[in-house]
Amino acid sequence: MFHSERDFQFELAWEVRTRVPDVRVYLEPRPSANVHLDLAFEHDGAYSALELKYLTRHWDGTDPSGQSFTLTNQGALDYGRYGGVRDVTRIESFLRSRPGSNGAAIALTNDSGYWRQRATTARDAAFRIAEGQKLHRELRWSSPPSSKKHDHPLSVAGLYELSWSNYSAFGGPDGIRQLVIEVNGPSIGN
Repeated sequence: MFHSERDFQFELAWEVRTRVPDVRVYLEPRPSANVHLDLAFEHDGAYSALELKYLTRHWDGTDPSGQSFTLTNQGALDYGRYGGVRDVTRIESFLRSRPGSNGAAIALTNDSGYWRQRATTARDAAFRIAEGQKLHRELRWSSPPSSKKHDHPLSVAGLYELSWSNYSAFGGPDGIRQLVIEVNGPSIGN
């Protein structure tokens, strides 16, 4: 479990560095003027770009080590979903400019509203990231969101079939699940 997205980011960086001591770790890198990533690794000339999401619903509890956690209720699942899809498009864009690199968008959540498939006509239906959903093509809101930060369509160049898996039994009645989307490299769209 993690206290926050930053805690998740730090622990992942630490784990990779522990397993591969000569890897270069970059927290919040800006590899070019228009690209901002959450985390990146460079090893033997290969670059791995990561975007991370820690999308939480309120939960108070203690993990097996005795560490206490209070997860906040972030709500706004529509903006959380949009942000997850935007992460995929950011990495796709970055990889087009960096041949030989790879990347992934990773989401952890204890909110089943992200992974459960529900029939919906909600304005964010195109951005759903539930189990079995496919991300591809241009995605738009069915009606404009209230936030200008989230109001533009997103174009997903690759095709990604989404599959959630268990991450932790702690964090709420359903535990925490993870979604790892391995993002296609420069051959996107071929």
